[in-house]
Parts: sequence; structure tokens; C-alpha cells
Amino acid sequence: MEEEDSIENDAKDFLQELTEWSGKEKEVRPPNERELATCDAIQEQEQRKILTRQLLRKARKRLKKAKPSSEAAIKAAKDVDRFNNAMELVD
Repeated sequence: MEEEDSIENDAKDFLQELTEWSGKEKEVRPPNERELATCDAIQEQEQRKILTRQLLRKARKRLKKAKPSSEAAIKAAKDVDRFNNAMELVD
């Protein structure tokens, strides 16, 4: 009987600790200026990555459509190389 009471009390204590812990998890504080600045920097970098990928894709299409020894093909090849280098630096 006494063991059942102690087990029941332990279970209640555990349940109470669990509810307190989950309540603390839900408490949200607003981000500080440093965190906001970090998020802005990350978002800006991600936007640059996206733009570089798009430009790389367009340059590859131009290279594929251009005649091999034409001026447009040479320029597109340089663009592809430049954007590939930019992607390597970002990653």
C-alpha cells in the first residue's frame, strides 16, 4: 500500500515537472538586435545564393544555344565559370 502511494506521488511529481517544463518551453521572448542582425545577414546571403543559381542557369542555357566559337558562346562560358566560382565561395 505504501509502495503504491510513493509510486503515485512520484508519478504526480513527474507529471508536474513535465507540465512546468513544457510551460517554460512555450514562453517566448522577442529576439534581440544581435539575433535580428544575424538573421538579416543569413537571409541576404541566401538571396545572393538564389540569384547566383538563377544567373548560372541562364548562362548555361545561353552557352548551350550559342554556336561553339561565337562571341556569345565565349561570353556565356566566362559567365558560367564566374558563377561557378561564386557558388564555390558561398558554400
